[in-house]
Amino acid sequence: MWGNDGSWVGSDAQTIARAVTNREVSASQVLDDHLAHIKARNPELNAVITVAEDQAIRAADDLDIRIGRGEDVGPLAGVPFTVKDLIATAGVRTTAGSRALEHNVPSVDAPAVAAMRAAGAILVGKTNTPEFGASGLTHNDLFGYTVNPLRPGGVSRSPGGSSGGEAAAISSPTGTVPSPGAHVMSRRGRSTEAGSVQRYCRDESTRSTSAASSSVRAIGPIVCSVPCMVAGLVSR
Repeated sequence: MWGNDGSWVGSDAQTIARAVTNREVSASQVLDDHLAHIKARNPELNAVITVAEDQAIRAADDLDIRIGRGEDVGPLAGVPFTVKDLIATAGVRTTAGSRALEHNVPSVDAPAVAAMRAAGAILVGKTNTPEFGASGLTHNDLFGYTVNPLRPGGVSRSPGGSSGGEAAAISSPTGTVPSPGAHVMSRRGRSTEAGSVQRYCRDESTRSTSAASSSVRAIGPIVCSVPCMVAGLVSR
């Protein structure tokens, strides 16, 4: 499945992973398509607030080399994904939407992010969130407002929160990263697994600056199709 612009943007996670694994397309090409799309579309949405371009390019190049050697690189081979800016990403700025953490760069991945990387997915960036996730409107003093790509009657609307950056990035064909992969976010709601999937904002001793250990918070993917969800579950 090809994107409307002839690129891999818009293809579901399973399609991308299968094509990359079978060497029908390189992980680097898939990444290039998505980075170009972010640069073209993100200014109007302000969904992705940190692009991990250099790290992503290195990861994609390494994945292509490993596939060339015949290695099993995982069920999400070459699938681009983004992470809500409340969740730690090693070597990539994680601010929780707060000026207090403006220059915070974690040294470790939250387990959910580590699992995605281990499955072969490529982190392309962090998405906007209200400060410490404490609002239903995605806005903060560091990065400003995120805009809902769906505008009935031409009226601008909010994508909500606290995962508004993720929602805006995936909810429309004109979004920043429309279909591929699982966009890692936190969510509220009772879960038998609450607390079993940890997230860190700063380091291993700080699971979250926004009470991630609460019984009503957990981490999960946000996707736009069943194949993407299935691929994400397989990676667990």
